[in-house]
Amino acid sequence: MREVLESALRMARMGLEKLGLSEDAIEKAETFYRANDKERLSRQLKAGNISAASENVLTEPEEEAAAAAAEVLADTQTRDPVADSPIPAGVDADDPDQPG
Repeated sequence: MREVLESALRMARMGLEKLGLSEDAIEKAETFYRANDKERLSRQLKAGNISAASENVLTEPEEEAAAAAAEVLADTQTRDPVADSPIPAGVDADDPDQPG
């Protein structure tokens, strides 16, 4: 669904920012994704077949992306999830009767 590409990339960018990745790392990931997507679309149009260039579908992380993800994961494991939570202390987010 081509019409959701830009909003998906914006959401991915926001998620990567929240995870603490640097602007440089986010730009690099987005540039890689856009180039890969453009190449895949070009090959699909040329072949007249949506299944063309299926090897360009990203299903496994690239080495650098996997290393960055491992670094972010290690950082999140050292954070205090209660102190970093957007939910105020004492609020049960799963309680539908909870005020607020």
